[in-house]
Amino acid sequence: MQQGLVTASALHVVAAPRTKLSRHALITETIRDVGGGSLSEYEVLFIRMCRKYGLPTPTRQRRRKDAAGRWRYLDVDFDEYQLVVEVDGQQHMEALAWWEDMMRNNEVVVDEQKALLRFAGFALRHQCEFVAAVLRRFFDSRTPAFPR
Repeated sequence: MQQGLVTASALHVVAAPRTKLSRHALITETIRDVGGGSLSEYEVLFIRMCRKYGLPTPTRQRRRKDAAGRWRYLDVDFDEYQLVVEVDGQQHMEALAWWEDMMRNNEVVVDEQKALLRFAGFALRHQCEFVAAVLRRFFDSRTPAFPR
């Protein structure tokens, strides 16, 4: 799917009738996750966290041009709340990658005038409730009547 060789609907057509498959529910849920734009395991965990804690559904892998005119992708965009979330895997901890991430993040804040939150990928796996609470506080601060 990431390479565009198959679509979520094509996978769903194949997987849906095979209800006796081991882990059928996991397979169909994963097809739905990646069909919605998730390209990494952490992005799948993020969208599942949103569902679990009743948070809004974000756009995933939104394309934008950077200051140099290159296409970049935002992990998670809550456009109606003017919030971008980036989820960092281990590779983002290397000094050069960290610096490049900071510069791209600054562009999002300056060019798009959005708030930006960053979480380490391990937090989605081991501190999911904490991540959801931070997001809930952000949404509450932007919308007093945000549903609980």
